[in-house]
Amino acid sequence: MLTKKNVIGSIFGGLMLIMLGNIIYLHQTKVIQLSKKNKLPDLFVESIVSNKKVNLHQYLGQKIIILYFNSECQFCEKEIKMFYESSSSLKESDIKLLLVSEEKISSIKAFFRKNNYDISSFELYKASTDAMFNSIGSVDTPDLFLYDKEGNLIKNIKGNTKLSYILEQFKG
Repeated sequence: MLTKKNVIGSIFGGLMLIMLGNIIYLHQTKVIQLSKKNKLPDLFVESIVSNKKVNLHQYLGQKIIILYFNSECQFCEKEIKMFYESSSSLKESDIKLLLVSEEKISSIKAFFRKNNYDISSFELYKASTDAMFNSIGSVDTPDLFLYDKEGNLIKNIKGNTKLSYILEQFKG
């Protein structure tokens, strides 16, 4: 016999099951999203030097540093200068440095000209607007992403840091 109490109890139980299912689904989705951000993103960027589209996955098999930067960021300027002056240390450590910005190509080139950097000495890329945020959650500059040869994120470093600390992360 159906009573008002049984009907209310059944409705409440059904709603609780729906809510529990949604919580489990959202948790699994978040875990998948987080695991994607711990891997080298499947992201196409445009080479500033050759104007060709490149997938970052082409660098799998190499140790990689991605520096997400903005040409108007004074901290980015310091970080790029550090890498420019220590490019031989990166080569000796067999580490590939990729510089990525979402700015206009003309702004990126102007920044490198202003600082007397030869753009052909960098792996310099332009990502589409919001691409870095959508693929790895980056919105701050400078933002460093260190990846091992398998494309696993070793460390994400926000702000300026010393080269010795960066190189140390690849040893562990």
